[in-house]
Amino acid sequence: MKINQKLRPFVILGIVFVVLLAAYIGLKAYNTKVAEEETALSEAETIYLTKQGTTKKVSYTNGTKTMTFSLSDDTWTEASATSTELSSSSVSSIASYFGKLTATRKLTTNLEELSAYGLDDPAYKVSVTNKKGKTQTILIGNALADGSYYAMLEGESAIYVIATGFESYLTFDLNSFVASPTIPTMSSDNVNSIEQVKADGTTTKLKEETESSSTSSSTSSSTETTTSSTEESTPYETATTALASLVSYGSVNYQPSASELTTYGLDKAHRTTYTVNYLDDNETEKSFTFYVGITSSTEGYQYVQFTDSVVVYQISESTATSLAEAITASK
Repeated sequence: MKINQKLRPFVILGIVFVVLLAAYIGLKAYNTKVAEEETALSEAETIYLTKQGTTKKVSYTNGTKTMTFSLSDDTWTEASATSTELSSSSVSSIASYFGKLTATRKLTTNLEELSAYGLDDPAYKVSVTNKKGKTQTILIGNALADGSYYAMLEGESAIYVIATGFESYLTFDLNSFVASPTIPTMSSDNVNSIEQVKADGTTTKLKEETESSSTSSSTSSSTETTTSSTEESTPYETATTALASLVSYGSVNYQPSASELTTYGLDKAHRTTYTVNYLDDNETEKSFTFYVGITSSTEGYQYVQFTDSVVVYQISESTATSLAEAITASK
């Protein structure tokens, strides 16, 4: 069959395209196979101390302090404070790390006494339990000159060398695991009013149209000041800007006692209460309450509690100061 001379270039291009496509598909399949083989080889060469699958419980101790975390319904809790809400990602990273712990070397011959490796009285013990109830306990002993550590599984004879870095997972301060509070998005676009109640009962309410109405615990009188049109930010604008930057900077005390709350200036006799009425994403009116205490022992921060939580957190001192000064300026 003769090909029309005008169509010949297109036919040739089509053939070349088909050949190149076939070559591309073949090369891609080859590269995929090579990658899979390399992954399988790497996996086969990897030395595992533990290979737990899904870890449901992890416990570790340094001989003085012990932390025990358990997973139930996708929620991690710590044995000493089961009602404290924790950051799941923080605990999950520990469970994943020790649930599939790798070693750089495995020592099985010419072994000395365990004391030579610091494994007769280990620096750390880490136990991991999977969903089937299988528990493995890792003993971690002396450090080597290169910074790695000797380790072994309790009940077994082989000794391993593991890389440094595991120490960062062994945190003994539960405050490091406490979940961050849920703070709604607040700005001049959705805040209707801000109410401040001081420890002595003095109440000031700040609104966009009417800048303030102030009452004290000893009188029912109120004063309202209409917002004036100036180039400077109004107290309402300053206050909502402060609320927009309201961020928690970590837990200070997850279970404060009454005396500790007084120390933080967060007992009822000393704290300042703020209640913000705002609209959520569905235009539904909501309220958000938080309590501000004294300046933190950590420079630049102030103690705070959020409603429905006993945890003491920190917020930026500048945020707390801007909010308080805006309320004062509105009077």
